[in-house]
Amino acid sequence: MFKKDGPAAPEQDKVSTLIGRGTEIKGTMKATGGIRIDGRVDGEIDHDGDLVVGEEGVVEANVKTRNVTIAGELRGNVEASGRVEIVATGKMLGDIIVSALVVHEGAVFDGSCQMRRAEGGEARGRTARDRAKAAAGASPAGADAEKAR
Repeated sequence: MFKKDGPAAPEQDKVSTLIGRGTEIKGTMKATGGIRIDGRVDGEIDHDGDLVVGEEGVVEANVKTRNVTIAGELRGNVEASGRVEIVATGKMLGDIIVSALVVHEGAVFDGSCQMRRAEGGEARGRTARDRAKAAAGASPAGADAEKAR
C-alpha cells in the first residue's frame, strides 16, 4: 500500500557523549556531536547534533536538536530541525515541531506534530489550537484579522 522509496535516513553523527545505563542527569545539557542516552535525563537538552534515546533510556526534558531517534521513552516537547524517528520500542509523549517524522509500527506517539520545511521555513499544517477552533466552527488561522476588517 505504501512504498518505502522516500528519502533515506540521514547519516547520524558519531556518538561523542554517552549517558550510560544507571546514570541520571538533572538540569540543562548543552552539547555538540552525537548523544546517546541509555540512562535518565531530566531537564532540558539544547543540542545541534543527533540524539538517540536507547531502549532503556528515559528523557523527561524539552529537547532542541537536529535529528532524534527514540527507542526508549521521551516525555517533553521536541523541536528538531531535521527528523524525528520513533522506532517500534519507542514512546514519545509530548509535542513535536519537525520537518520529517517517522513513526514505526508499534511505536507510541501521544502529542501533536507541527511540520515545518526542512530549511527552517514556516510551519505547514495546523496547530492544535487551529484544529480546536475549526472544530468549534471558527476560522482556524486569521480569525482575528477577519474581525478587524
